Amino acid sequence: MSKGFRTPPAAKTKDKFQELQTELANSQMAVRLTQMMVKQLLDQIQNVRLDVDNTMGMLNDFQYRTLAMLELSGIAKKDIDAKADALKLADYNKASQAEDAMKGYLDDSNGVVNEASVVTITSSTNGDEDRGIFRSKFPMSECLTPSIKEKLMGLKVGDSFEEQIKNDLHKITLVGLNKITKNEEGENDGEKDQSN
Repeated sequence: MSKGFRTPPAAKTKDKFQELQTELANSQMAVRLTQMMVKQLLDQIQNVRLDVDNTMGMLNDFQYRTLAMLELSGIAKKDIDAKADALKLADYNKASQAEDAMKGYLDDSNGVVNEASVVTITSSTNGDEDRGIFRSKFPMSECLTPSIKEKLMGLKVGDSFEEQIKNDLHKITLVGLNKITKNEEGENDGEKDQSN
């Protein structure tokens, strides 16, 4: 006792040694668990890589067989590309119409692009291989590229402009225009219109 206060008894060397042994054992267990988790993760990554390699092999084989069929059949590649694009467009339009119905977008094909518009664009590039955008649909409030947003404002369906995107000059064409309907609270059916 010191000046009226009881001091805790000093820890014995034996107790300190046991505490250190316990902490060491816990640390060793944690290291072992971490090693097991890392090994499991590496095994999973290796399995994924094998799957990707197998898939790439099948895709390469499929590509060569398709090219061989085209050559042997005498069908022009441009005709195949046109048909594939038509099928892709039909699927896109079906999904887009379902989205319009779900989100309450109304057709505004005769209007002009404004802040409350939902635009659908396509693009083609000037390179040897067209790296254009097949379709992209977004509300103007979500357009994060100021130069594209500025060029879209006031356009009508069918209008085009050019924009440099990642070392390619894209000719961007407005192919669809919708407007967002508002409910009584001034919100889009379940979604808020957020400006940049």
